[in-house]
Amino acid sequence: MFMAAHSSSLKAHPVREVWTSHRRSLVRGFALVAPGALAFNTYFIFMPNHLVATSDREPSAALLTAVLGLLCAAVAGLSLGALSDRVGRRPVVVSSVALLTVGAVPIALSALSGSLWGLILADIAAGAVIGGVFSFSALAELFPTGVRGTGLAMTAGLASAVVGGTGPFVDQVLFQVTGFALAPTLYIVSVAGVALVVVWSWPETAFRDLA
Repeated sequence: MFMAAHSSSLKAHPVREVWTSHRRSLVRGFALVAPGALAFNTYFIFMPNHLVATSDREPSAALLTAVLGLLCAAVAGLSLGALSDRVGRRPVVVSSVALLTVGAVPIALSALSGSLWGLILADIAAGAVIGGVFSFSALAELFPTGVRGTGLAMTAGLASAVVGGTGPFVDQVLFQVTGFALAPTLYIVSVAGVALVVVWSWPETAFRDLA
C-alpha cells in the first residue's frame, strides 16, 4: 500500500518523479542541450555584437550572416533528425557534440578573421553543428510518456535558460576580464567537452517502443 501511495504521489508531481526516477536522463538531456544553447547564443547573439563593437564590421553584414547561420541550423536540424531516424539518435548526437568540441575554435577563428567570407563560413558551420546537437527527438525518447513534457522542460528549458541564456553575458565578462578574443569559445569547448563525456554512454532510443 505504501509503494502504491508513493507511486501515485510521484505521478501527481511529475517534476518530483523526473528528479526521483529519471535523474540520469535529466542529466544527459541537460548536458546535451547546454553546449548547443551556449553555442547558439554565442555565435548568433554575442558574436555579431562583438564584431561590430571591436572591428569595422558593419551591423548589417554581421546580422545577415547570423541569419544565414540560423537558416543552416534549421536545415541541419531537419536533415540530421531524418538521418537519426535511419541510423539512430546516438551516432548523430555524439558526432555533433564531438564536432562542436573540436570545431568551436576554428569556427571562431574564421569569424574573427576579418573576412566577410570567413564570417559566412563560420556561421554556416556553426549552424550545421548546432542543428545536430539540438536533437529533441533523442531528448523526448529519454523519458516515458507520463513525464515526457516535464522531462523536456527540465532539460531543454533549464539548460537553455541557465547556460544558453546567460551565455552572452558570461562571454562578455570572459572577454573583458581576459582580453582574449577566444575566451568565449573556450567556454563552449569546456561545456561541450563535459557534454561529450556524459552523452558518450547515451542509450540508443530510436528503434525501441516508447513507453
